[in-house]
Amino acid sequence: MIPGEYESTFIFNKVAKQWGAYSYDAKEDALRVVVPSEQTSTMEENLVYEINPDSFEIKWEYGKASAKIAPAQ
Repeated sequence: MIPGEYESTFIFNKVAKQWGAYSYDAKEDALRVVVPSEQTSTMEENLVYEINPDSFEIKWEYGKASAKIAPAQ
């Protein structure tokens, strides 16, 4: 994920078992999704991944970004 003040980018990469971005290669990205970023009033000390039936959300400090998930056609 690339967080930003107004928008964030979720990156889905095809290479599993990477730690951090040390060997990250953008050519291996399967999908990038740009979504709006939001501010929250609640502090999240740890990075939180939340999967919901129709969306997923990432929270960190006072920031949040979420994306809708559409059913496969």
